[in-house]
Amino acid sequence: PLPPPPPGVEERSSRGIRTVLERSRRLSIKLYERETLGEDTAMEAAAKWGMQLSPQQCGVLCALHAWRDRVCRAEDESGGYVLPK
Repeated sequence: PLPPPPPGVEERSSRGIRTVLERSRRLSIKLYERETLGEDTAMEAAAKWGMQLSPQQCGVLCALHAWRDRVCRAEDESGGYVLPK
């Protein structure tokens, strides 16, 4: 059997555990919201991939990104799994 802990150790450990649990609770109730792909962001992404998009193509890219995000959330999957590059 282990000897009893020194006085005050259990109280400090208990306080530390309560602090960690409270921080965890606060973090777990936050909703992660990914930035939506707007026209400007879509153009930036296309430029990064070496592409130039017409306004119509940009609209399609935004709609495709929104669809992928909805499917990812519904299926609890990553974007790379639902629609890889």
